[in-house]
Amino acid sequence: KTQKNEDQRKRLALQVLTHEFRTPVASMLVLSESLGQKYDQFDSDTQDLVLRLSGEIHRLNRLVQTTRNYLRIKQGPGLVDPKWTKINSINQFIGHLLEEFDDQVAFHPLENDSSFVLDSYWLGICLKNIIENAFSHGAPPVEVFLHLDGQTLDVMVQDAGKVEFAGLEVM
Repeated sequence: KTQKNEDQRKRLALQVLTHEFRTPVASMLVLSESLGQKYDQFDSDTQDLVLRLSGEIHRLNRLVQTTRNYLRIKQGPGLVDPKWTKINSINQFIGHLLEEFDDQVAFHPLENDSSFVLDSYWLGICLKNIIENAFSHGAPPVEVFLHLDGQTLDVMVQDAGKVEFAGLEVM
């Protein structure tokens, strides 16, 4: 039982690390694509460096995707133990999470507030990560919208940034 618990802890750590690596790897892929578009303007030594860098970035992306796929395949009961909690006011809960952004995020709460059962820890991590990405890779204003459709809560984060490489697909 101790070995099973240790395996579950390692798998959870791998899952969190894989999730955290996806954003910087995606950013590096975009930068690599930008360098690739200017490839002909570089001298031969710089072109070699760009090729090596691009190869390593794609290697990292494959590693992240392989790990992500492995975790999906190996997922089973007990891998992640969600802590389901009843939140009496989803508007208040999300509003509290946004306080750390010092009024830099416009919040559009539910018109009719509702209680909800969710894992507050994982929602908090995901929302914080997406908002930080909006500030790092997007442009203000950053806004959070809530929409409730039956029992499904949609949380949308929007910024005013422009996508430079619309044809680039990152998983």
